[in-house]
Amino acid sequence: MARIGIIGGTFDPVHEGHLNLALDAMEQAQLDAVWFMPAKIQPFKQDRKVTDSAQRLEMLALAVEGHPGLLISTLEMELEGVSYTYRTLREVRRRLLDERMAAAAESQTADSASETDTTYFITGTDTFIKMDTWMHAEELLTENAVIVGSRPGYQDAEIERCRTLFQEQYGTEVLVIRNDLRDISSTGIKERIAAGKPITGLVPQAVEEYIYGHDLYR
Repeated sequence: MARIGIIGGTFDPVHEGHLNLALDAMEQAQLDAVWFMPAKIQPFKQDRKVTDSAQRLEMLALAVEGHPGLLISTLEMELEGVSYTYRTLREVRRRLLDERMAAAAESQTADSASETDTTYFITGTDTFIKMDTWMHAEELLTENAVIVGSRPGYQDAEIERCRTLFQEQYGTEVLVIRNDLRDISSTGIKERIAAGKPITGLVPQAVEEYIYGHDLYR
């Protein structure tokens, strides 16, 4: 039985904040793996130009290299339409169950089929406190567990309010972890590049070299 964390986003580009959150979640929530799942069409960014999927995947591959347990899933890129989180996580669970059933059939034992992997949607504070406004929020919060990366002293009361609300109303398992990440955003990184400012330390070195080598975000 595996404990799997999932981080979604456009990752355009992936940055140190993403990696920091994933590594903190793995350690503090004792996860077996964290999947980075780049979106094809993110609901809140449908009107924005997004870098080619292949290049975003290449940057992710460079970012997770050397970090055991950090993996990449192309599931959202394979699904048709907008990348709604409730639908993506439902498909993740279905595929994990199919893999369990196939393994059980191959080993001719019911043990592995009876076990269930636990999936956790990993997110930051600002996103977490708005999750009940998302598409099919009831299904999303009823069917999934959530890991929230919290900076000490930042919206603590609001996190606890939403945590209590989601647990009481939907039965959501919510784990709050400490995540001392810097205030980094993909939008801010692109703005710095366009303005000719350095991005060293904001993205992994290999990703920085890729961005400049492919003349991205200028």
